[in-house]
Amino acid sequence: MTLPITVSKLSLVYNPGEDRIALGVRDADGERVILLLTRRMTGRLINGLGAILKRSSPTVTSAPEELRNDVILMEHQQALQEEQERQAKPRTSAEPSDDDTAEAHESQPQIALVSDIDVSTHRTHFELKFRAGERPLAIAEISRRAMHLFVDALTKRAQEADWTLSYSEDWLAEDQSSWVLN
Repeated sequence: MTLPITVSKLSLVYNPGEDRIALGVRDADGERVILLLTRRMTGRLINGLGAILKRSSPTVTSAPEELRNDVILMEHQQALQEEQERQAKPRTSAEPSDDDTAEAHESQPQIALVSDIDVSTHRTHFELKFRAGERPLAIAEISRRAMHLFVDALTKRAQEADWTLSYSEDWLAEDQSSWVLN
């Protein structure tokens, strides 16, 4: 397998034996790499991505300072709501399921502890480059909506792990409480 792989699909699970979040990434050919994230790396990643989402949103940056956390939180909740609605729609038989598109490879995936993640902001997407030291592991291009989903999934896996993370972005901490909108 040639690294880095270009990510076409990713999944997150908590591995209690390792006390790590395992980020499973797969490329278009079905090659897989398991990227292990420590508690410290996960906290830094959530906070960093939260700040980047807030800083890169034209809607947020044009809002008054005192409303920016509310605006980014609404954007985050909208992305989660859209995903919930998308998943609730019945699939047609022409749409492949995850099982249909996953190619089973005989070889075991490479497993690596992530030491660095470089994040680039582009007009239509974000690029995440995962590395183990100087060794590149995976490159993922993620839309703004998908980045919100990724931050949410990371946060949920950290909660599942019972990791007490502190959030540098107020909107991330606010997202952890229940919201009732009338």
